[in-house]
Amino acid sequence: MRHPKLFSFIAALGLGACACAFAQTTSPLPGPFPADPTPKPFDYPEGLSTPQFTLEQNPASVIQFGDFPIVLGVTPLSVVTKAFGGSLHHLPDRTDYLCYSAPIQETPKPKKKAKKKPVEDEVPPPEVIGQNIWFIIGERGEVTEAKAEAVTTEGELCPALPEAFSNVAFGPFRLGVNLKPREIKKLEIPEPSVAEEDSPWRYWFATNKESQPIHYGFFAVESDPEFGPKKMISTELEFKGASH
Repeated sequence: MRHPKLFSFIAALGLGACACAFAQTTSPLPGPFPADPTPKPFDYPEGLSTPQFTLEQNPASVIQFGDFPIVLGVTPLSVVTKAFGGSLHHLPDRTDYLCYSAPIQETPKPKKKAKKKPVEDEVPPPEVIGQNIWFIIGERGEVTEAKAEAVTTEGELCPALPEAFSNVAFGPFRLGVNLKPREIKKLEIPEPSVAEEDSPWRYWFATNKESQPIHYGFFAVESDPEFGPKKMISTELEFKGASH
């Protein structure tokens, strides 16, 4: 499994010894998997600031599909495929992933804009037709990471989730839903660990100092002022060799 590049700084805490072990092997690494046409998970955002671990719990460590929860770092691949169906896919770097699609349950009402003269040959913006949800699979066969992205008519949807599981939420967050201040207070959503003014991304970093092995959590949302969250990433990682 590929660890997200976002956590490369964590790997330096306790995984440096692994590089020596790999350097000594004489067996060639396996080649890449053949190209897979299934929509691939989007990359991590560029320009992320130094992480600030301000939380003990990732606010989106549980991905809810109707009444069916997937707990990152815990739920096995076999449980997901038994409930949702679908096939395992592979990135060229041999990362295993699953991909499903679902409707966006709630969409905000568009704000009224001042009328303007129609522009000849003006092309309307692409319409959002749903969302893709990806699960990255860890070395023990567990789901370690989930990503969701709003898909427009210019994109391609993955196979659809069964209807009973199509109401998707990353903790208290949903694609296309702007939470109001009173909802944020009621749901006890913590302030982001990092919120850069020039970036649409907001980041939450968590570490459980009591866990053994050490547990790291990460959650990120890319939001649009009118549409609401349009991309989300949630990850749970363990590092046995790290120290506090």
